[in-house]
Amino acid sequence: MINLKKLNFTNEELRQLQQYLPSTIDLIMDYRLNVIENLQYLKEVGVTRYKEVLFSFPDVLFQDNVKLQEKFGKYQMEPLLELLAQDISLIEKL
Repeated sequence: MINLKKLNFTNEELRQLQQYLPSTIDLIMDYRLNVIENLQYLKEVGVTRYKEVLFSFPDVLFQDNVKLQEKFGKYQMEPLLELLAQDISLIEKL
């Protein structure tokens, strides 16, 4: 498993990930560099629910980091962050 503790994931969250998303674990490992870079980016720009992205919308994290940044760059950051704080599922629609 990749080290998600650096991104403030707790042991309990890591256990839940392994328990509830076993099929996704392989993809996370295959795309681990993208996953780490994208989670770090989401955290750095202020997406407060970045952990939920891994649990609920992991496909978003498999894409290249540059593509994710380009998607975020199309919007004004503060309003986007407010919307994502209310409804993290909007991240799939970027």
